[in-house]
Amino acid sequence: MTRRASAVIVIALAYAFAHASAGPPGSNEPFSSFRVIDKQLSLINERSPELKTATSQAGRSRAIHAIHSAIGRIRQRSQRLTSVYRARHERFGVKMFRVLDEKAVAVSRSLAAIQQARKPPDRDRALDRFNRATLNLVLQFQAVSANYGANHCAARQWACCEPKRDPETNRASADRCQWSCAATRQACGGFLGPETLRPPSRPR
Repeated sequence: MTRRASAVIVIALAYAFAHASAGPPGSNEPFSSFRVIDKQLSLINERSPELKTATSQAGRSRAIHAIHSAIGRIRQRSQRLTSVYRARHERFGVKMFRVLDEKAVAVSRSLAAIQQARKPPDRDRALDRFNRATLNLVLQFQAVSANYGANHCAARQWACCEPKRDPETNRASADRCQWSCAATRQACGGFLGPETLRPPSRPR
């Protein structure tokens, strides 16, 4: 992996963590899943260097196992959210979380290729595919979770992931969203998050 690719992944993960870790407390979906996914992405980022630098097969295997487990937890959450929004007939939510799961599958396949590689050149090519797949997964997570941590709705408003508009064309994008607040369920043009049952507490 090049230094530039490494820097891009680190910056992307730092961005995701900074926004997701500031999310509201509780278990309201999809916010609680965002925090779980963010934690697993951070784990992948921490263990990924060991795939190249581990001095023994045992060390590499431990890193592969940890990353494989993290991918499994991400897929568990993305599949659950896909099912939730399918049941609600919120197609934009289905699409966003289905794509997130597909990106996680790509990471899993590239990880398997690293595990199966026997020659250094094969392992290097598999590592490159793994790093690209990981970056794509991080970018998709950002596409669905961007700014949700700063989203504080008034009582009885709904968190809403609206398709993000291009500032030049003013057309809604089909692959990104921005969290905002909707006065009613019907006012949300994307997919819904939780309803705020009481006003946010004010700092003392």
